[in-house]
Amino acid sequence: MTRVLVKFLTGYSRYNKGETAGFDKAKAEQLCSGKAPVARLVGPVKQAAVVTSEDINLLDRERQELALAGLNMADQLASVERRERDLAVGLSGLDTREQDLVAREAALIERERELQAALDAGGESIEQVDSDPGPKEKAPGAPPKQGAKA
Repeated sequence: MTRVLVKFLTGYSRYNKGETAGFDKAKAEQLCSGKAPVARLVGPVKQAAVVTSEDINLLDRERQELALAGLNMADQLASVERRERDLAVGLSGLDTREQDLVAREAALIERERELQAALDAGGESIEQVDSDPGPKEKAPGAPPKQGAKA
């Protein structure tokens, strides 16, 4: 039984205008004949060609893609390992800086104890710098303070 392709000119059953479908020869002739045909003949249905893996050679392509993906992964792994080494070097510098900070803090605490002991023993007072020297005089040409009476 040969099948024939028809293209629908109007809606018919579940087919819309412009769609193509394959029917046996008798049904195709029925759809394309009469005063108002719903379809027109396009031609015979072509048989699908048998395609083998040798024609497409999919396995070789997939192998090539996998090899390329493996190389990309190796490059990314090497990059990550380089970054880890760089971070480890940076962290070792942080350890040194942290030890220096602890030593400076210990020296500061010792100095404060010595000063406190000197104050307690001798009764000397250390002059403190006055942080609030008082009201400043108005500079020439400066605008008056808000709410100030002249």
